[in-house]
Amino acid sequence: MKISRQCFVYLTQKKNKVVLIILMLALSNIAYSQNLSIGIKDGLSRSDIKFQNNNYRSNSLKGGRNYGLMLNYQITNFLSVQSELYHSDKGFKFYRDLPSGYTGGGLHGNYKMSYTTIPLSANFEIGKSFKFYGYGGLYISFLNSAGNQITLVSNSIPDLHHDLSYDPTSEFNSSEKGALFGLGVKIPLCNKVKLFVDTRYETGITKAVNENAEFGDYHVIGDFKDVYNRSFSISWGILYRFKSPD
Repeated sequence: MKISRQCFVYLTQKKNKVVLIILMLALSNIAYSQNLSIGIKDGLSRSDIKFQNNNYRSNSLKGGRNYGLMLNYQITNFLSVQSELYHSDKGFKFYRDLPSGYTGGGLHGNYKMSYTTIPLSANFEIGKSFKFYGYGGLYISFLNSAGNQITLVSNSIPDLHHDLSYDPTSEFNSSEKGALFGLGVKIPLCNKVKLFVDTRYETGITKAVNENAEFGDYHVIGDFKDVYNRSFSISWGILYRFKSPD
């Protein structure tokens, strides 16, 4: 028995629609029954590094971005588990005075890194309408890119202004692990939608820089004994909650 091409296409389309409907119903039922919330976030961060070196001084790097998706699973009225997937910018500014014999100027610049970060945290909430919460957990970050801007300047030698920037991507580890802590507030907009604002501190517990990297001249991070990323961020966003039956 032969099935025409048109009939075959029709049956395939019907089958795909049925499978899609079943998947949608299954996912919505899971979300509804397990009391999940999904959300989006955006924010700004300020980051620096922890390091040991007497020659260099480090400053915070301003203007980083943090944005991505959130998934929150409510266990009780006061406790939830949350995971996220977001883009995070980190880095630091540095400067070093020139050795004796030179007057004025020095070596200065910045490093900027981009990561994809996946945290897992436990959230504790209090309050009825307005929810105040605190949280803590661990994260893993995957390096997307790294760059720098390094300049050597001396006022004692006319026109000494050298750009020593290079691509430092290979000098950083492809991933790093860390811990995070934060505080925030959730403000109800309607029955299932909440606006949230929170502050977060992240600190690396594994080194950001590859110890086996071969560092060249003016590769500043090669002079640091230990490099651990640290950042402070303020984020805001929206959470949509799938409530379970009462």
